[in-house]
Amino acid sequence: THMGRDDVYFFTSTGGGGYGDPLERDPDLVVKDFRNFLVTRQAAREIYGVHVQEDGRSADPEETAALRLRIRTKRIGKPPVESQLDSSSKKARLNEYLCLVKRNGEERIECRCGFSLCRSDDNYKLHALRKDFPIGAAGPHVDPSPRAPRKTFAWREFYCPACALLLTTEVALEEDPVLRELNPKV
Repeated sequence: THMGRDDVYFFTSTGGGGYGDPLERDPDLVVKDFRNFLVTRQAAREIYGVHVQEDGRSADPEETAALRLRIRTKRIGKPPVESQLDSSSKKARLNEYLCLVKRNGEERIECRCGFSLCRSDDNYKLHALRKDFPIGAAGPHVDPSPRAPRKTFAWREFYCPACALLLTTEVALEEDPVLRELNPKV
């Protein structure tokens, strides 16, 4: 495929070993991947927040819970809140993590924990906690072509400011605005 100077390449990537926030992955499945040489012990700890037992046969539940809490706290700079779900509101699911909720006559986008990010006509990512990383943080095989423009690509992660859930990721040029991926008003 040939791409011209003004063409845009858009993709959504939610992880390699699974779909969504790696901290949501079942620890037993991470251990299975470890035993099948698909992830290292270090990747199990740093990416999935799973403490694989020394014998490699199981995860330590207490250590895994503590490790995941430390990672979530590091993501947002404070301990994450527990879910504040309000079942009295009408909700429409937008994706795995976000809902469209009507409150006091206004439609809002909320995280599944109940944290209200913004009005439905706004870009929720602008109200999420955003962290930018060098493109290599997207994975060991992510490297722009040497023929790419001399601009720098960034790996962006967007977290719920309340519960620290990884809501989405994107790859963009550092100076590019945040992409809008949801528009429930359309």
